[in-house]
Amino acid sequence: MVCPPIMLAKRQFRYFLRIYFLRLKGAKFLWLLPLIACLLSNNFIYVPLAQLIGFYGKKFVDIKQAHNFASDNEVLTQTDRYIGEVAAMDAVLRELGTRSSDPSLLFKQCQSPEDCNAQHFNRLYSNSPGGYVSQVDFKPNDPLIVCLLETGAEIYCPFLGYLASIGRTKDPHTKLRFKAIRMFRAVGQHQRDSHHSSSEGRTMCHLERNFADILPVLTAGQSFLSVGMMHFYFLVATLSCIYDLKGNGLLQLLVQKGLSVRAYWLVICLVAAVEVLFGATVFTVSLAAQCPNFYQSAALAKVFGHCALQFLCIAAACLLVSVTVGRYGKAGLALGLIAVLGMIINLINSVLLSDQKAARTALLLLHPPGQLGDVVQTILLTDSSKVPPAGYATLAFASPAIHTICYICLALYLDFVLASGNGLCLSAGYILQSDFWCRSKSDGSLGEVPELTTPLANIEPIKEDLRPVVTMSNMSKSLPTGCYGINHRENEERNLILDNISVTIYESQITAIIGHNGAGKSTLLKIISGEERPTSGWVCIDGWHTDSSVTPLRLRGQLGICSQRNCLSNSLTVRQTIDLTLISCGMYPDQETEELDDILELLRLRVKLMSSVGTLSGGQKRKLSIALALLGNPRVVILDEPTNGVDPVSRRRIWKLLQERKHGCAILLSTQFMDEADTLADRKILLSAGSIICCGSSLFLKNVFDSGFIFEVSVKSPELIPTLLKRIADEFRTIRLKKQFRNNLELQVSANELELLPTFAAFLEKRVDLIAAYGLAQPTLADIFIRLKDFDPKQILKLFETKTVSLLASETNQAESLSSIVNQPKGNALDTLEARVLAPSVTKRFNAILTINVRRIYRTRAKLCLRLIVPVLLLVCVAAAAIVESVTRDRNQQSRRVLHYRNMQFNKGVCVFDSPSSKNKKEPTADDCAKLFNAKSSSGFKVLSKVQVTGIDGFLEQDDVIDMMKQYCDGSTEEKVCPVFHTDVWSTSVPNAKREASIGLYSVSPIYNSTVIAATIMSAYSSVMNYFAGSSGGSKAQIRVEAVDDFKKTFLPLFGAFVQIIILSVLPATFMEDTVEDKEACVRSQLSSIGVSSAHYWATTFVVHWIQYAIIYIVSVILLVSILPHNFLNLFYTTGVFIPTLFFGLTNNLLFSYIVSSFLSNIQQFARISCLFFSLCVSASLLAVQLNSVAGMIMIYLLPPFASVALTFYGTKVYYFTNAYYWIDGEQAAPEGSSIYFAHMHVYNSLIAMVCHTGLLVILLVASENRHLALHRCQNLCQRSDETSYPQGEDPGVDEEIQRIEEHRHNQANLLEVRHIGKTYHPGRVKAVRDVTFGVTRGEIFGLLGPNGAGKTTTMSVIVGDQKPSRGECEIRAGEQWLKSCSAARLGAIGYCPQHNPLFPCITVAEHLFFYAKILGVHEGLAEKDVRTLLQGLDLESQADSCVSSLSEGAKRRTCLAIALLGNPSIVVIDEASTGVDPEGKRFIWSVIRSMANNKRALVITTHSMEEAEALCNRVGIMNHGLMVGLGSVAQLVSLYGEYYTLDIQIQSHLGEQPKAVRARKERAIKAILLHFHGSKVIEQFTTNVALSVPSESIPRLSVALSWLVTNREPLQLKYFSFYQLSLDQVFEYLLKSHDDQIQKQNRLSVFSVTTQLSEFDNSAFV
Repeated sequence: MVCPPIMLAKRQFRYFLRIYFLRLKGAKFLWLLPLIACLLSNNFIYVPLAQLIGFYGKKFVDIKQAHNFASDNEVLTQTDRYIGEVAAMDAVLRELGTRSSDPSLLFKQCQSPEDCNAQHFNRLYSNSPGGYVSQVDFKPNDPLIVCLLETGAEIYCPFLGYLASIGRTKDPHTKLRFKAIRMFRAVGQHQRDSHHSSSEGRTMCHLERNFADILPVLTAGQSFLSVGMMHFYFLVATLSCIYDLKGNGLLQLLVQKGLSVRAYWLVICLVAAVEVLFGATVFTVSLAAQCPNFYQSAALAKVFGHCALQFLCIAAACLLVSVTVGRYGKAGLALGLIAVLGMIINLINSVLLSDQKAARTALLLLHPPGQLGDVVQTILLTDSSKVPPAGYATLAFASPAIHTICYICLALYLDFVLASGNGLCLSAGYILQSDFWCRSKSDGSLGEVPELTTPLANIEPIKEDLRPVVTMSNMSKSLPTGCYGINHRENEERNLILDNISVTIYESQITAIIGHNGAGKSTLLKIISGEERPTSGWVCIDGWHTDSSVTPLRLRGQLGICSQRNCLSNSLTVRQTIDLTLISCGMYPDQETEELDDILELLRLRVKLMSSVGTLSGGQKRKLSIALALLGNPRVVILDEPTNGVDPVSRRRIWKLLQERKHGCAILLSTQFMDEADTLADRKILLSAGSIICCGSSLFLKNVFDSGFIFEVSVKSPELIPTLLKRIADEFRTIRLKKQFRNNLELQVSANELELLPTFAAFLEKRVDLIAAYGLAQPTLADIFIRLKDFDPKQILKLFETKTVSLLASETNQAESLSSIVNQPKGNALDTLEARVLAPSVTKRFNAILTINVRRIYRTRAKLCLRLIVPVLLLVCVAAAAIVESVTRDRNQQSRRVLHYRNMQFNKGVCVFDSPSSKNKKEPTADDCAKLFNAKSSSGFKVLSKVQVTGIDGFLEQDDVIDMMKQYCDGSTEEKVCPVFHTDVWSTSVPNAKREASIGLYSVSPIYNSTVIAATIMSAYSSVMNYFAGSSGGSKAQIRVEAVDDFKKTFLPLFGAFVQIIILSVLPATFMEDTVEDKEACVRSQLSSIGVSSAHYWATTFVVHWIQYAIIYIVSVILLVSILPHNFLNLFYTTGVFIPTLFFGLTNNLLFSYIVSSFLSNIQQFARISCLFFSLCVSASLLAVQLNSVAGMIMIYLLPPFASVALTFYGTKVYYFTNAYYWIDGEQAAPEGSSIYFAHMHVYNSLIAMVCHTGLLVILLVASENRHLALHRCQNLCQRSDETSYPQGEDPGVDEEIQRIEEHRHNQANLLEVRHIGKTYHPGRVKAVRDVTFGVTRGEIFGLLGPNGAGKTTTMSVIVGDQKPSRGECEIRAGEQWLKSCSAARLGAIGYCPQHNPLFPCITVAEHLFFYAKILGVHEGLAEKDVRTLLQGLDLESQADSCVSSLSEGAKRRTCLAIALLGNPSIVVIDEASTGVDPEGKRFIWSVIRSMANNKRALVITTHSMEEAEALCNRVGIMNHGLMVGLGSVAQLVSLYGEYYTLDIQIQSHLGEQPKAVRARKERAIKAILLHFHGSKVIEQFTTNVALSVPSESIPRLSVALSWLVTNREPLQLKYFSFYQLSLDQVFEYLLKSHDDQIQKQNRLSVFSVTTQLSEFDNSAFV
């Protein structure tokens, strides 16, 4: 056993790394910027986070003196009334040296108490700049101060009380005045680590004494953002690249081609590891940069290691999700849940479980990334409160490492098993197979493929020595239906997809698998490719049996696969995609230069090499997918619908490529195009109900099932048909009529009556008076397919075995005997449709769209959840929040409240005195301290001494003092605070004017409460006054104090309003799904084609959505009003919030969602989640933005959804705050509502912004709707004018049509006239249509053919009225008048069936018809009749009540045809009538289309299928370069341009006969044919089949050629032959090539003319 070489893996690793890193990642590295911002967030969030939790003002000791008060405050009072009081207060301040001579700088005038209230309220409410604002009212018996309790300003409230008590006496020298007074508050702190305290520096960490308290919250916030953003980064920057590769199957294709899975995972993991290390480095550097030289290097190293492990765990989880989840949207949802889990655990761990060691350990084991904040603070803090559990450090390192390893190993294992992995889909036990790890030396050699030993009668034997490549023996496949995917015996047979398949696929052959939808074609290809495994039997591919679990691994490089979807990445260029495929095949790109050049040249992809795959058209992507499948010389090429959506020219190029590349490999293709299988494939496998009906060449199938010979006859006029048929019936009784359509007939001669061929051909040659043209057509495989569709495959096999299959051929022959033909055309239900007078109205269209939207909601689970269940749940939450708010209202809604301090009882306190001091003759005792604070017992009071030279702040910051005060004050009160007093003179006999006092408190509570601090200091001051100034002084210090909160920083309990804000934000994201679905389902284009303008669509859709939106919003308001009438049942809320939000807010939110939806091509789960997440972020941002007025104003004007919710939030908060301030339920009355409403900047700016946004959003919506047109025009401006004049072509039919239209304008026979139309995009730049003229007569089906870019789409857009021609006219007959196409579309004279079905998945067929009938304006009573007629005529009656999602493609197309027929239009335009429909469905649709054409209606169809054009069209027009280059009936074009006939022969052979003898007979027959038909050539020969090209010049008459073939059939031993003219496909190719040659010739002549003129100019200049 030897291991495979690793050089190839290294080469693939280097190239894939370059592609992944530079191309796929590329611009996505910009997502590193928000990631870096989150990793550095500790430097940004410290101040707002500290402010939010109250730490901003929480210095250890904060002392306020007179100069602080004077500089930071303004006092509102009636200065003209209280002159003495104000003068006394100002004098005190002036004596302290803090005031100027102008008291108006501090004391502001107000006229009355009401005016003081109003000014104070406005200053608090309007966020005006300036200091803290308070007010004082010196009522004689009830003096009042109203002060602001903001964090950091609460000490000013008792200081103002001190000043007011002095002012109350009007005596600045009153005994209440101290010589100096200080008020302070001190808060507790944890002991800091020794390594912290010993470090030196001037950073925030050194200066902030409470940093140990802040760090846990800070690291929790930083970890919260970092973990969440790391998940998001890997989602948008890594998983998006992975799903870009594997989403459409490119990665699986590359692995199948030979890309090393090891190289792929190494690249992914290496780049992820680099990103993780980068993130860990930034995270660690952010901590070090915040506080340089503060943390020890060892601690930072540990942080880096743990951070790297945590981020690696996140990356590994993301990679595991990429393997287990198949779709990017679901992966985003899964990763979002993981991220939310990690973020929540970070918060819980850091904030709530700091002391819960067991819980922290359990969460660490459960989800390591959720422990980042906890681990970081555990490393950085080592105090007693942060001691980790035993072994926590080891566990913190081991847990993420183990998780990472497990995630990676599990991802690698599942990558080989799951279909969402690398595509190999190995069995679960592959890892135990030795073949998986090593392979034998014989691996890679061509194994022997067994051939079926028992020949089957329904399979044509192979006479040549061809090597079998794929063999299937008794292979069956059934769907699992039992529990856990186990089939029960009774269900296994019933759920068979493939039943007993036995067939061999040979080398150098193209084998086509054909069958109806559900026959098992795709399943068969998946089993061969290894994507699925058979239930029984076996498959051998290139010597490998599929029963081995590692066979898919061994077949890498041997298979080339092109699935139905294009396995491409839109982010790569064509060149990179090809090079990546080549490198996966084990070659350098230049090793395949010649082969690659041939493929690119043939498929016309060379000019697109540097283009992004995303910019390619659907046909170009299909060709690139085929090219990738063929690269690397695979042994088996599997093509599933290879030419689906490809134009006819490209189809033939693909056919040619496959014919050239089939040698040395086996090509299997599945196709719905019978002509493709007939023309391209050497062998056909016909599947039906999972079984093989027969297998062989076209000649074998046609001979077995007696397809016979088809004469196509074009009669000069329909009136002559009965005469011709009668004459044929009289002379040839066995000839049958296969098809009759207008003046075209198909007549069938049985293969058993070859002697009739020359005689019948001679008969037709003589009838020139009746026949315009005739020819011999090739029998098609579609005829055989249709005839066998209803037969049991086992029954057909028995007929083959008994050699009585000819009975089946005669039984299923659908051609009619001429004697049974009725001369009158058959009627059909569609003929009973009558022309309707359409009356479209706004009301009808609105009702139709509203009804269809409601049905879409309750029939779609996702919409039902988002549009009904979620709003109902949110409304329940509104009610619940409002109830909670009403219960807690009295307790929480107190923005203005009385400060109750007079009755406070202190059981503990601290008194400080100076020692030594000459002023204190007696040291105070604990009893003195207790008496000072009016305490009954002195047990809880402590007296401390300090050095006189030490200030009170320095004294209180000493560690031993902190310990003592913490010990004594802990548990003092419920709030854990105790008063502290210091004076330099404790004797009561000394007047206060000679005493300096410091009054404050010490708090050990972890909760910072400004109200408690202010009340405690105020109570302490009152007690001090009572102690030192006596009872009279103490009574004067008793002043009523009211506290108010700052509006901006007040968090009011607006629970109900906030849930309402969530409703306003979230609901628009659910509505935009409708508009995206309308665009994706082509409903928008369909509505446009029937006269619904873009403005009308948006207006109607908006009204429908606004009504639903408004109902939910109004219900939420009703709930709030009914539960909280005191807050919401008022004129202020109604006029200031409710009405503007209802009409402007809801409108803006909907318009914004519409603009976003216009940029989405389809609605995905991830897009839906992203929009909902954005909406929730808008709601949540209100809580943070209210702290910053500038940020709030910016978001209001820049983000329309924010302005809508801001009005509700700020408006509701204004009313709450006003109620609380003015005590609406109590004593005072609020001022006029309008003055309050317009006084707040956010409120009136939100209103102004909403009005402006409405107009702006309408303009942006119009611009977004027309952005492609604007971009197209900009691109055209950069192009040169197209002044080239192309030749019209030489087809006589085109000239005849132009003459007919010009000579007989508005001909009575015509329903459509297109006269010399041209379409130029931007004048003189791009000419899509140059000059096209044709007319369509009554009852005619006109086919418009051409390659991509020929102008078909533009011409059809002009016909249906979507575009106006730049020149020329397009007119439609509507009744007796001729209308321009745009006007005819609005009146319903044009029916349009687009290529993509404009259907809603959850709406029934009948509901679709009624919906479009209302849009068109069909009268309600007549609409019911028309709908019944259409359902009957299109065989949709049994499916009328079925949802579209459950219909087959054929039924969907018939539904679209029914929609196009509503209103009985004169012209029906059909684009790709049978795209994606199986042959049986195609035939039915064709019959329906034929029945649609009548005396009052004509059809215009465009198609890429020549088979469809031949089957349907009376005439076809072939376009090229915007010109009509061919026009006429199929028979006329074939007769005119049919320069060659094709002769297919099959040589007789016998079972067991030597191949040499068969080859001799074949060569003899070929030689005879070449001698008789001069100029003939052999096109292809395979075993006993030969195809020859016979020039028309060698055939004097068709009857002569047929006579020679019939006569020499026996001598040449021809078992079967087929002789037919050039097909329409070949005529199409011939006309395009001829026209291109004319253009090139003209260009060469133009260049020659210009060169000659320049030469003459040079000669004259020389002379």
